[in-house]
Amino acid sequence: MHPGSDSKRSVASQLAAAPPSPSLVRALAQQALRLARVDLREAEGTADAACVAAAALDDPTSSGLAQRSLGHVRYLSGRLQEAVELYERAIDAFCGGGDELEAAKTRSSALQALILLGRYGDAERFASEAREVLLRHGDALPIARLDCNVANMLHRLDRHREALEVYERSLRVFRENGVDPEATAAALLNSAVCLIILGDLALALSRFEEVSVHCRAHDMPLPALQAEYNVAYLHYHRGEYARAIELYRDGVVRSREQGDPYHEALCTLDLAEIYLEVNLTDEGALLAERARAAFSTLGLRYETSKASTFMAIAASQRGELDRAAALFEEARRGFDDEGNHAWTGMVDFYRAIVLLEMGRPEEARRQAARARDGFVEGGQAPRIVLAELLLARAELHLGAVGRARDGVEAARARLEDLDLPHLAYQTLFVEGLVAEAAGDRHEALERYRGACEVLGGLRSHLHSEELKIAFVKNKQEVYESLIWLSLEGGARTEEEAEAVFAWVESAKSRALTDLIAPRVPAPRPSRPDPDGLEGEMRRLREELNWCYSQLDRAELEPRGAPAAAGPLLGRGVAPGAPAQLRRRAKELEDRLTRIMTNLRTRDLDLASLQAGDSVSLEAMRAALPADAVLLEYYEARGTVFGFVVGHDRILVMPVTTSDRVRRLLGFLQFQLSKLELGEEYERTFAAPLLAATRGHLRELYDELVAPLRSSLRARSLVVVPHGSLHHVPFHALWDGEAYLVDHFSLSYAPSAGTFERCSTRPRAPSTGALVLAVPDPWNPGIAAEASAVAAAVPGAVVLLGEDATAAALRAQGASARILHIAAHGFFRRDNPMFSAIQLGGSRLTVFDLYSLDLAAEVVVLSGCGTGLAVVERGDELIGLVRGLLYAGAQTVVATLWDAQDESTARFMEAFYRHLPRSSDRAGALRQAMIEVREARPHPFYWAPFFLAGRVSP
Repeated sequence: MHPGSDSKRSVASQLAAAPPSPSLVRALAQQALRLARVDLREAEGTADAACVAAAALDDPTSSGLAQRSLGHVRYLSGRLQEAVELYERAIDAFCGGGDELEAAKTRSSALQALILLGRYGDAERFASEAREVLLRHGDALPIARLDCNVANMLHRLDRHREALEVYERSLRVFRENGVDPEATAAALLNSAVCLIILGDLALALSRFEEVSVHCRAHDMPLPALQAEYNVAYLHYHRGEYARAIELYRDGVVRSREQGDPYHEALCTLDLAEIYLEVNLTDEGALLAERARAAFSTLGLRYETSKASTFMAIAASQRGELDRAAALFEEARRGFDDEGNHAWTGMVDFYRAIVLLEMGRPEEARRQAARARDGFVEGGQAPRIVLAELLLARAELHLGAVGRARDGVEAARARLEDLDLPHLAYQTLFVEGLVAEAAGDRHEALERYRGACEVLGGLRSHLHSEELKIAFVKNKQEVYESLIWLSLEGGARTEEEAEAVFAWVESAKSRALTDLIAPRVPAPRPSRPDPDGLEGEMRRLREELNWCYSQLDRAELEPRGAPAAAGPLLGRGVAPGAPAQLRRRAKELEDRLTRIMTNLRTRDLDLASLQAGDSVSLEAMRAALPADAVLLEYYEARGTVFGFVVGHDRILVMPVTTSDRVRRLLGFLQFQLSKLELGEEYERTFAAPLLAATRGHLRELYDELVAPLRSSLRARSLVVVPHGSLHHVPFHALWDGEAYLVDHFSLSYAPSAGTFERCSTRPRAPSTGALVLAVPDPWNPGIAAEASAVAAAVPGAVVLLGEDATAAALRAQGASARILHIAAHGFFRRDNPMFSAIQLGGSRLTVFDLYSLDLAAEVVVLSGCGTGLAVVERGDELIGLVRGLLYAGAQTVVATLWDAQDESTARFMEAFYRHLPRSSDRAGALRQAMIEVREARPHPFYWAPFFLAGRVSP
């Protein structure tokens, strides 16, 4: 409860108990307005008491004051139609009593509700009538309040610069007068919203902070909450998701405490949108459902329909296509009732995608055509292109190649007048699909290459119409089509194999860039930024993200309106948008590209992360040890391709199917899970358990390694998996006589580019060892493991439990030569970048790793297994490994599944003992595996460990 609210309620209770009188009504009305700053529920009760007292009197002024106070509270609660009816009754009462000044003030107060209801004619009439009276009375303060509300209408009509001028003029009057803190807060708040829309984000943020200070000084938590909501919105659309989520969560709690259901629902809806944008589907679905229920109760159809749309998107992400289609249809009806044709078109588009995924192309074609017609009517050129491309894909599913070609040609014709690379690559891609369906392999390859080249040049992230639906979200489909068609029948020459290898690396680099770059990772503190390039990159990213978000909303959101201390804040876009925003975005993209070029000379990791650059084959070969080959895999259109890259040769061929690998991996995971039944079970069935596990490892060997085995002429293998293969223990694959680790020293890498950068990165000064250990019920042996590591590494600093914090990792880990983290891992199948390690008091996410600065030669992650029994596909574990490698670690040792405590301790003791003796780190890992295997032959005990990154010290 806000401080001071109890005493105010006490005053209201005493007033309500007094006999009815005009002075009592006036006091109750004034108290209701004061309480509206603090608690809307209590304010409404007080305003109701004023109405009851006024009803007992034959006094028009008392009736008007009471009705107006209740109308203001209803407006703040989002009940707009009720508010207007109460304002109109108050005006009638004041006019009946001959009080033209109070009637004029009431007309001014009613403007915002009329604007939000779309009753512009009534709003203009009220404003004109009020201004005439107020000018006659010559009081500057009510005129400034009227001007502030008129500015809201200008803003609603996209006349933002005019609106800002009026807000600033009103603000000067309020500041000079100093007796109306509510009006001052409203003018500050609304001018900040205008500044956002006009692109002055820094000044807008400063103005919102001024609102918060002002509201705290005058005990006004509700407008302060509105300011903080807008700050969250600003952070969200600048790509600062963590800060935005924190503020929105706080906004939900505070709105509930203040009895403000509208802002509680609005914060919930925006949280849902963030979670869906980053593929945290379960959270997004739950929050969207809560928001829909709240908006439905408030009678706000637009917001209700938007929440239904988010629920449909979540259902689509989950694969619940029937539910998604039904929810989209429900959302469409709501938008149609609102007359919001922009959103009805988008919902038609989304629903067409879902119908196509459901195998109902005829219905999808009808929906896509309806979406296209709606976009044509609204003049939404980029979305017309998307709809034409979707129509073309529906026609392909129906076998109508000619009509599909007509559709993609229509998209191409419209695209000629648009400088939109994110649509250009999609158009080229669908042109490739059409050519492939027509049997023109050469033309299809040309189009796919063109699409990948355009995609490789993009410095942006996904626009919101692309964010949540697979039709345009899956950029990897473009690379897969090029790679699959290039390799159909096998690569014919080494030159072809080299070209395809480059596309494979580009695909993997692009996937990581799309996950990380838009989120604007925090700068790594100990790395110098002498020329300010990293700071400038962050500023450009933030403004670019903002431009993208405003572009996407320009044709979808209802016209925004900053409220005079009210519930609905502006979300419009600047005049001339979207053309002006596109020009600005292009300028920012060009500047960002120039900065990326300069950053490459200083921080190749950061430049590659932001720009999606991949390594050249020559650079990768130069980093490869003399007696090693690289074994890289790539899954495309259900086929697994294997690349063998040596210093003087490259081979690529299809080796198996993705479905077969996933099925065999599932069998292996099931066998491994049996070892969790306990020691007694393992002792009783040791022989059959080992035989069955070896059988599945032999099948995986036959599928993935045997076709390439004759080309693996080396002592060391660097394995680069892809997709579900990240969870295959290649070192434990069984050829019928021995495990692969018996023939090779194996290491892993998320991509060839990551391996090259880890192998060539200059060694940073480091010394000593840091052990962070967080025991928990899932990992009871972690404390003992920490002791074993400390004994094996002299001078190690050991931090246990609550002392093993992220802050300690940042402070002490930055200079440690060896970093050992023994803690539980939490993995997200829906978005591996939100996987995390549980440290003392907090979780360290993959995103957090990208702002770490490490100098470690070796980082060991223990107790962070993925739980293979439930993993289906993806890069969950590699997300953690890749983040640590980016942070500066040369080599990372991690686990593919939760290792048994005793064997983990034995393994770690052997690994740290062999590490200083071995010529390479993978060799130390190999020796430790062999030692553990002698004591515990089953792979469950010795094979969960793998090494990624740099092989030799």
